[in-house]
Amino acid sequence: MKAEFTEPSDAYGWAAVLRNAVPFFLLLLLAPALNALSPVAPWLLAPLVGLSAYRMTIVMHDCIHRTLFKDAALNVRVGRLLG
Repeated sequence: MKAEFTEPSDAYGWAAVLRNAVPFFLLLLLAPALNALSPVAPWLLAPLVGLSAYRMTIVMHDCIHRTLFKDAALNVRVGRLLG
């Protein structure tokens, strides 16, 4: 079976960035609100924050290889921003 290479798509790239960055930052914003309930409560988010951070590394990996967006410079900028 022959592997097919698909051209990077900016729409797919931005969707991947949003799909991974938005939950990550929402979890970080939720932590102070949970702290108001109990100082222990934000720690319950730790596994989800870790999973979200790991998912961001996958997006950064695609940016490093310049395969997430069509423009190589955009891959570099987005990868650095997420890093």
